Amino acid sequence: MVREIVAVMQDQDIRKAFGLRLKELRKQKGWTQKELANQLDIRFSHLNKYESGMHIPPIEKLIQLAEL
Repeated sequence: MVREIVAVMQDQDIRKAFGLRLKELRKQKGWTQKELANQLDIRFSHLNKYESGMHIPPIEKLIQLAEL
């Protein structure tokens, strides 16, 4: 299952769609990128790259995001 998720997230269009959805949900919660990054225990720059579709979060961070 993890391999399938990672394989799907390698697609640039999917990464961009994921990033837009992540940003949308963060804003619905009223959180800044810095606030969410702190909750995930990651650097602000990492979250910024996730939201811009440049990088994919590791599976552990995907789970944390789902829980938040």
